[in-house]
Amino acid sequence: MTVATASPAGRASQGDGPAPARVAVVGAGIAGLSAALTLQDGGCEVALFEASARVGGKIGSAVCQTPAGAFLLERGPNSFLGSARALWPLVARLGLADRLSPAQGRGARWVFRDGRLRQLPLGPLSALFGNWLPFSAKLRLASELFVAARRDEGETLHDFVARRCGVAFAEGMIGPFASGVYAGDARQLGAADAFPRMWRLEADHGGLIRGALARMFSPQLQRALRDERGGLPARPGLWNFDGGMQVLPDAIAAALGPRLHLSLAIAALRRDGARWRLEPDAASAPKASAAASLSQAFDAVVLALPPAATAALLAPHDGAAARALQATPLAPVAIVHLGGEDPDAACPDGFGALVARGEGIDALGVLLPSALFAGRAPAGMALSAIFLGGVHDPAVVGRDDGDLIDRAIAGRSAVFGPALHRPPMLVSVTRWPAAIPQYMPGHRSRIAAARADLARSCPGVELAGAGCDGVSVDDAAASGVAVGRRLLTTWGAP
Repeated sequence: MTVATASPAGRASQGDGPAPARVAVVGAGIAGLSAALTLQDGGCEVALFEASARVGGKIGSAVCQTPAGAFLLERGPNSFLGSARALWPLVARLGLADRLSPAQGRGARWVFRDGRLRQLPLGPLSALFGNWLPFSAKLRLASELFVAARRDEGETLHDFVARRCGVAFAEGMIGPFASGVYAGDARQLGAADAFPRMWRLEADHGGLIRGALARMFSPQLQRALRDERGGLPARPGLWNFDGGMQVLPDAIAAALGPRLHLSLAIAALRRDGARWRLEPDAASAPKASAAASLSQAFDAVVLALPPAATAALLAPHDGAAARALQATPLAPVAIVHLGGEDPDAACPDGFGALVARGEGIDALGVLLPSALFAGRAPAGMALSAIFLGGVHDPAVVGRDDGDLIDRAIAGRSAVFGPALHRPPMLVSVTRWPAAIPQYMPGHRSRIAAARADLARSCPGVELAGAGCDGVSVDDAAASGVAVGRRLLTTWGAP
């Protein structure tokens, strides 16, 4: 006689063993994809629902044909670091090693400040003699070793860096850096929230220079970082894939197979005893496989959506958690790609340039994808990507294409000179009305409180994604992996 048994997730099974937990993941950006793959590999029954017709969220690679050949564009994130902790295990798991594309050249980076390009140091000599900072500011930066530590989780990024490294460094270097990473304002972003690893250098080691040296030479820290990467070694520099960043989400989607349901928006969560059901948007027409998944209750639901969308689903169940997510604004960004002939090799050998505020240039930064990665432009051609908007120019996405293109050409010409493929052969505009979450002071505490509230009010509902745990591709992937592992550990899965 068969006896009903309880699974680790608390679900009864008519048989000799517990039934696998059923988990719904909502949102197929890199966080949702990573969560779904982790849960699938852990033995769960997974259903991943995505409102759009494609996976990857803001990751998006596109091939644009021209009479001269094909350009490969990134409509969102353009690379990832060799020090990434979550992405390298995914690359290994998915068998993508032969599709990796390392950055080429010397990878020089610049900041456009005070009307000219200033190259960031590539080593000790360029740090000492380069024009990236005035000599007095370099002396102040060196004195960071003697600045007393202070643990202040409410300090803004600008105030934190100015206190430790001087105002000149904060305004001339960190300000453009915050614009480049967050399309944000260093005077508004929280140091502990937006750049927690940097902030912890002071909290854990007493200073930034001390902390950086400890990370370089501490065997214990090196082992811990290697363990976070699944034992894989860090690779220096920047990385991408031969077909662009889209290769990664597409590979995860292929691994998930029929568990992935596209063009299906989820409008509501509904309790079903100790489990959860999902209600699709009225305008959606679920296919048979998706309808079958939606007809069953789930032991857990992972919400890997932008903060506002997650808040809308949570509001009927936990108002406090919903309000915590609504407190995270998103900066708008427009990306203009320009491609064309480069007969005089005017495209510099480097990553690109960030633009300081007050220079009379609309661009946040100008990237040089064809100088950085192979296969981004035909032979004799160059490709640049100009980023516009951010918190200081929120109206950017409402401007017409012609205006954005004019601003992009003017910005690129001001930074790198008019010789760089002018006029362009290829022009492409991408708009992200809600692009990058802004981590204001207290963001991570608010997310932690929201998760604690949900553990009490909505057991089984988990949060993941760039709106919670970090805006980089690696941070978002790590967020999904962490949620998946947390659920598996809760259920006692190996």
